[in-house]
Amino acid sequence: MNARPRDNFRVIVAVIWLVGLAALVEARWIWPGVLFLGGITALVASKYRPERRHAGRAGLAMIVLGIWATMRFTLPALLIGLGTAIIIAVLLAEPPRPKPEDNGQLELD
Repeated sequence: MNARPRDNFRVIVAVIWLVGLAALVEARWIWPGVLFLGGITALVASKYRPERRHAGRAGLAMIVLGIWATMRFTLPALLIGLGTAIIIAVLLAEPPRPKPEDNGQLELD
């Protein structure tokens, strides 16, 4: 028989959801907790699957939304969260590539 290779990523995500949902049900904290759980799952997906590297941003957005929901959706908390997210995005951004040298001559073929 042709055995399918184990995919550790799926196992990790399944464990995160099962343990996370059990903890949320036990704590009776389902609503904003699901946002944190989804955000953690997206961060794990961006770590283990390079083709899903943009999922990390969505995960951070879900975690920030969960924090905002925990603070009862207040406007000051939203503005502080957005400002913090902008500062972190600027600090973690890749520096722009330098422009290629230009000698001022036109190439005519």
